[in-house]
Amino acid sequence: MPLLTARGSRVLTCWCASRLNKHRSHKDSRANQGRLLKLIASAKRGPICKEGAAVCVNWYRLMWLSILLVSAATACDSGGSIFAPVRLPVKLGAVTFTPNPLMVTAAVAHVECSGSIAAVQVFYAGPAVAGLDYGSTPRFPVSACPIDVNVLGLLAATDYSTVITVWGRGGDFQTVVGPDFGTDSLPSGLPQITTQALGDPPVGLTVFAVFTSSLTPPTCALIVDSIGRVRWYVVKSNGFITDLEPQPNGHYTLSLHITGASQAYDELDVAGNVLRSWTADGGYATDNHELRLTRRGTGILLGFDVRTMDLTGLGGSPATQVIGNVLEEVDPAGQIRFVWNAFDHFSITDVDPSLSLTTPTLDWNHGNAIEVDQDGNYLVSFRHESEITKIDSRTGNVIWRWGGVKNQFTFAGDTLMFSFQHGIRRLWNGHYILFDNGNTHNPPFSRAVEYVLDQDAKTATLVWSYRPGPDIFSPFIGFAQRLANANTLVTFGPQGTLHEVLPSGQLAWKLTLPPGNWIYRAYRIRTIYEPYLVDEPLTP
Repeated sequence: MPLLTARGSRVLTCWCASRLNKHRSHKDSRANQGRLLKLIASAKRGPICKEGAAVCVNWYRLMWLSILLVSAATACDSGGSIFAPVRLPVKLGAVTFTPNPLMVTAAVAHVECSGSIAAVQVFYAGPAVAGLDYGSTPRFPVSACPIDVNVLGLLAATDYSTVITVWGRGGDFQTVVGPDFGTDSLPSGLPQITTQALGDPPVGLTVFAVFTSSLTPPTCALIVDSIGRVRWYVVKSNGFITDLEPQPNGHYTLSLHITGASQAYDELDVAGNVLRSWTADGGYATDNHELRLTRRGTGILLGFDVRTMDLTGLGGSPATQVIGNVLEEVDPAGQIRFVWNAFDHFSITDVDPSLSLTTPTLDWNHGNAIEVDQDGNYLVSFRHESEITKIDSRTGNVIWRWGGVKNQFTFAGDTLMFSFQHGIRRLWNGHYILFDNGNTHNPPFSRAVEYVLDQDAKTATLVWSYRPGPDIFSPFIGFAQRLANANTLVTFGPQGTLHEVLPSGQLAWKLTLPPGNWIYRAYRIRTIYEPYLVDEPLTP
């Protein structure tokens, strides 16, 4: 039955909330929601009735009144006048929950309603005895009834209580206690996740794909919380997942190679639904290392150009299969907006000297990361050149080459330089960070490194690095993400371990998978509903 519907009650509760929270911020609104869910959990446990039935009745009245006041305080945050005329007051009908068919950690709330609806929000709480898990969906704007609401980030094998609030366009709202529902167990085969926190728990959720050293299906992509509990996942029994990357449009892209088919990127919404696929065009096969979606709606990705070349003059075969990279920017219709080909700009001898030119197949470039620089030009990490290349996004000309045998920069404070690197990223402060695999260091070891580049004077100054002790050597894969709190999340891929480290280099948090499980990259995101990277300073 409805808990609060009358406009007069809204006036009263909003007035009370305004007195108690005169200077309340949006952050305070989120705190109200947290209080609401704790109240739900308390209600689920029930009172301890030592003083008779009358006390229990009063306890329940106080409990639900508290829930109403918190819900009303949240409702007042809509910013509309409480004295606005009510147009067709919103009314809640039946509410049902069904499992998300793609993952047990999500459900769909079907909300029947009527009236001039403007927004809906679902609050949920698990049993306190099992360690309270509570949260809410965002307040979703809606324009018509009925409504289907994705409830995400649930724990597997958990029972939840619910509260649903809807807001009307006239300023009215209604809150009801929804039905209980439960989630099923996680599918078998997901890796065991171990975490260790050496300080405050990490803020946000951690995203990564997992594959094994056999490089065969099944594979999975996971989103986990600070203690390693799975909150979101994708499993492919017939395909090979390399990466799950959060994108600036609030979606994910899944780097996927289905058995018997070519490689592609599936763009997923937050509920795991496939929205579209992205591939290289122009007759080139798609490279599975990275797709970057832009705010203008295009995608930047790598493709393969394979040519038969006579390398006898370099000690190789007269019919060497040379695998080079193309860089493309394509629109959602698959039309090429830009194309660049390494064969037009690099020489075969630009390859890192540690690689042999005598093999029947030469993985010549091995592009593995893409970034858009501040000026709109492209940065590409070519692992087998041990080089970061800057490419003019209009002409395709090479602007500069950083690292490798064609290096144009003077390294300051770093006699090692980087080799066989992964994951170039430009930071908000104008610096550049990457994961130095360090294959040619003597002895080899891996590290995360941050540089300041003077692109005119061609200097690269090392200003920060993280080298764990004892050394970890990741000969392939890896990543480094700078977080909003100035910590850095470092992926040591073949070891299946993530380190979050303080600016001082002190380890703050660690995630580990069982041996044989690899992580290509890990990303920290803000929330399950807003999977934006936690890689910029928080703004007031």
